[in-house]
Formats: sequence, structure tokens, C-alpha cells
Amino acid sequence: MVASLPRPLPLSHRRIRLLRRFTLKRKRQPQQILVPASTPSQVEKAVPSPALQPHVAAIAAELTETARRNVALEAVRIGNYYSEDQAEVLRYIAEQHAELLQDSKWLKKYAAKLRKENGLTQRYNSSEILAKRHEADGYDVFVHADEAVAAKERADSAKSGNKPSWEEMDPALLGELQDGLLEAAAAAQGEADPVGADELVELLEGCARAGEIAAAVFCGERIEAVHEGGVPDELVDRLFEALKPLLRPSAVR
Repeated sequence: MVASLPRPLPLSHRRIRLLRRFTLKRKRQPQQILVPASTPSQVEKAVPSPALQPHVAAIAAELTETARRNVALEAVRIGNYYSEDQAEVLRYIAEQHAELLQDSKWLKKYAAKLRKENGLTQRYNSSEILAKRHEADGYDVFVHADEAVAAKERADSAKSGNKPSWEEMDPALLGELQDGLLEAAAAAQGEADPVGADELVELLEGCARAGEIAAAVFCGERIEAVHEGGVPDELVDRLFEALKPLLRPSAVR
């Protein structure tokens, strides 16, 4: 979300915990398995995933197309492993896919999240996902889909020599952020009127877009202070989306 903002200070343990709280409340932790990415030729040569059994296919048919694609993404996330025999890997992923579709408790628990589109469900259908086409195209299959898309975009941008998006922000917008941060800091010290929660959220989003992690976390702390009973889940989702690009050290200046 003056020409530039102050350089960020080193994060305290308290601020690091704040980032973790927003992260853990939003998503399940992926299994950290180091697997070489499949190449396009490997994907093309791999044996297609076996067809679903009729009763499993019936369950899948009751889901939305986006939900089916998200189930396929999860099957790849938990089922992918290292093997020179990619056909064997795809068969195992297909088994995990069938098990997920038959896990009624899991489908019910994550129904809302499964219905949400993301960068990978917009690019690939279920069959392509189960064949690991997204991995062959350079996406990390072990992280959240939008995080994988953002990481690839940053990598592609770095290879092409493009400047990070925060360097392209309008100086006038950066000036507004600076003024808002100064007001919020003064309010935190009791030297100015309190800043509203909505304004703090907008400040956090602006600081995240600018790549200013210390300023963004400061806003997050103020938001937590305003919501004494706990930050609402809907707002946590919004804050997580803003902070997500900053969760990788390479994304922050």
C-alpha cells in the first residue's frame, strides 16, 4: 500500500510473533519435502491419473469446479515426492486425491476455502493439476497457491531485470503513508486523537505494498490494540492477504 519511507528497524520477537499469528490462523502448514520440479517433458510422458471410482466421481460432481481444482491442489501438495518414476508419483497423488474426496469431515471443514479461487485454480483445470502441470511450469506445489504465484512472478521479474513494484509507487501516495504513520505513532503515544481501525488497516496495506515490513507490523500491532476482544476472522483474512508478500525475506527491502 516525502520520496520514500524510513528504512525498517530490526524486528522484535513480539513483531515476528504477530506475523506468525496472522499466518497460522489463515492456513495449514505445508509438508516441507524437497522435491525436484517436474519438467514439461516428464509431465507429458507420465501415465495419466487413473479414473475415479464411480462413487468417488459422484462426490466430486457435487463440488464446484473451483473446489475440485483446490482438492486436486491439496492432493499434489500432500502426495508429491521424489522419484525418477513420475508415473508412480502420479498414481500416488491420484490415491490421495480419491481419499480427500471421500473424507467428508475434511470437505466440510474446508468447504469455504475450497470454493475460493486462487492464482492456480484460475490457470489450470483438475486434470492438469493432478498431472503436476503447475510444477512443470515453475510453481511451488508445497505452498499456498497465491503464494506460489507471487513467488514465481517475483522470480520472473528478477530474471527480466524489472524493478520491484514498491519502487513504482507514486511519491504522493508514499507521502500520505508517511503522514498517516506519523499520526498513528503520535496517537499510540497519547499525543494525538486515536486513529480508527479502518484507517489503520489501509495504512497496513499501503505499507505492505511499499515493502516496509516494520511499518506494516506497527500498524498490525495497533489494529490488535484496537480490537481488544480479538481481531475478527474476516479482517485477519484481509490482513494476511496484505502481509503475505512480506513473509519471504527476499520480498522485503
